[in-house]
Amino acid sequence: MKPSRFTNEQKTKIVQQLNAGTPLLTLCCENKISASTIYIWRKFQRQQQAELDPPATDPMRR
Repeated sequence: MKPSRFTNEQKTKIVQQLNAGTPLLTLCCENKISASTIYIWRKFQRQQQAELDPPATDPMRR
């Protein structure tokens, strides 16, 4: 498998910039990556975060 050009910290920083409002095309040009790549990273990070967060419990259910 080909090694990644970006570390996990770099990926996280790029996704945070996107979430902060930096235009997608700007991030793509600065980092020489496609929009699809950034969206895949964002999806992966959301999945990891969901695994770390405890599931919400409904107080009405017993």
